[in-house]
Amino acid sequence: MKVLGSSPGNFDALIGAGRAALALGDTQAAAGFFGRADEAWSTSPLPQAGIGAALAQQGDGNGALQYFSRAVQRGATQSMIGCDRGLAYDLLGRHRDAQADYRAALFGHDGDEARRRLALSLAITGNKTDALSTLSPLMARGDAGAARTRAFVLALTGDSAGAKNAIESAMPGSASHMAYFFQKLPALRSDQKAAAVNLGIFPSASGLQTASAPPPIPANPVKIIYGRSPKQSAEKPTRRRRTASPPFRSGCRRRQSQPGKLRRLRVSPHRPYKSLRPRFRRP
Repeated sequence: MKVLGSSPGNFDALIGAGRAALALGDTQAAAGFFGRADEAWSTSPLPQAGIGAALAQQGDGNGALQYFSRAVQRGATQSMIGCDRGLAYDLLGRHRDAQADYRAALFGHDGDEARRRLALSLAITGNKTDALSTLSPLMARGDAGAARTRAFVLALTGDSAGAKNAIESAMPGSASHMAYFFQKLPALRSDQKAAAVNLGIFPSASGLQTASAPPPIPANPVKIIYGRSPKQSAEKPTRRRRTASPPFRSGCRRRQSQPGKLRRLRVSPHRPYKSLRPRFRRP
């Protein structure tokens, strides 16, 4: 970021910032950095691959594949984009294509993440043994991400009890929170499973939800904000009548009213109080 401060169009700095934003889960910021990098070097495959990765992390597999296709046209290799394009394939239910991409990316700069995603994809297709063996190198190194992935592998293959024990070992105190997730996971479609274990997007009765998503926008936000019911909101506002005029500003002449009568001030509920001026009828 220091480099971008002094050189906003630095291609390498923009690519690095985009990848850092992806690692933090800020896909919108990542797409912005990759877009600026594409303007700086329009023939490089890296910006298109980065935008594709951002779309894949947002759950848009079809949109991601379009950018990966452009990256390939500019010279991207399977090992370069396999980790992220494999995720896009998994989200679309194309698990064989996904696994081929993950395997090609195992020895690239995203090799560990490709290995974890490959294990999940194998578990989605019911290959529990290969999935666990794929994670073995990472488990031997004590990789925390691999330990969590192992819990998902067990849940995907129907071992919910083993998944609870595994997630409790990896994240103490989280087994009770993940019980419902592990219980429902085997019943999902394969593309839904991929979205659930990779992105945390889990289908519910009202549609797709994420574990960390903000509460949904209410159907009638005006009611929530202003405390009015839909019926009250639809009613035509009534005009308020004032029996006494507000204090007069200096320099204004006040007409004397007839004894025993008060002049009424015309007040519109759609005009702010400060914009009102007293209006009088001639006596």
